[in-house]
Amino acid sequence: MKGLKNIITESIRNLRDCQTISYPSSLGQKYSHLEGLRGKPEFDSSKCTGCQACVRRCSDNAISVVDENGVRTLTIDVTRCMYCGRCAEICPVGAITMTNKFELSYDASEKPLTVNEVAVNNCVGCGTPYDSTRLIKEVQERVIANVDPSVVNVVQEDLPKYIFLCPQCRRRVVYELKTHTRKYY
Repeated sequence: MKGLKNIITESIRNLRDCQTISYPSSLGQKYSHLEGLRGKPEFDSSKCTGCQACVRRCSDNAISVVDENGVRTLTIDVTRCMYCGRCAEICPVGAITMTNKFELSYDASEKPLTVNEVAVNNCVGCGTPYDSTRLIKEVQERVIANVDPSVVNVVQEDLPKYIFLCPQCRRRVVYELKTHTRKYY
């Protein structure tokens, strides 16, 4: 009988008193994040070249890419992301950073996404979306910086001939443009 009285008393108290707390405001403390905490990934659109290295490296398939109307849209679905940071590690220009935002509540009607848009050039040969102007410029600079000094003039002449062609068109017209590496033999 005493056990039943305790159960009834506890049930009434639980119905009367609030059993949940308003998180985190009712705790009365500010959270400090641990050093190196990896939270929601975010793009720095001023740095992103649209190279898609992050898409290829993401093991969760959380990053998707869509090319439409001259714009490449990179999207990170935060609900699929496991915050491993591989996308931030592989990004050659440091356009993705892992923030310390890990408390990501959202309404069921919205989907938590991190989106970045980059203007894309079309291949001058076939017209398919190819690469962004920023990426093409970066590739040109890297090629010129790392090429053998004895052929730098030839490379500087050849780059404008094929840099705005997609890989398939380059393979098709390489001998016509006389840009193939065999010309050095």
